Amino acid sequence: MDHERIAQDIEFAVGDAASDVAYDMDMNMGWGYSDEWILAIEEAKKEGVRDVKGWFADWLYNNPDFLQDLIGDRVYDKCKGNPEDALKILEAMKEHAHPGLITACNKMIKNWNMR
Repeated sequence: MDHERIAQDIEFAVGDAASDVAYDMDMNMGWGYSDEWILAIEEAKKEGVRDVKGWFADWLYNNPDFLQDLIGDRVYDKCKGNPEDALKILEAMKEHAHPGLITACNKMIKNWNMR
């Protein structure tokens, strides 16, 4: 198993997913959005952010909780539930990741080690 390549593929998917979520959202904040997301967007609007969807894509891309949810299923699927492979993928992701993704990976590593 090429852990480095899998980690890289997941990292690319994270950026795409953050953009997809942000640009597909109704910025009027309807049903189904988390309170954290609504508050963050409302604050950005108050601060005068003009490209709210672009700002929100960046915010999601750096949000460890969003990232943890996003990468969790992908890592599990790729490693077929094998803890050793999951840990290697997560460690490989951390090598080139931004701070939000490193935090998400560290949380997941901690969770995998507690199993």
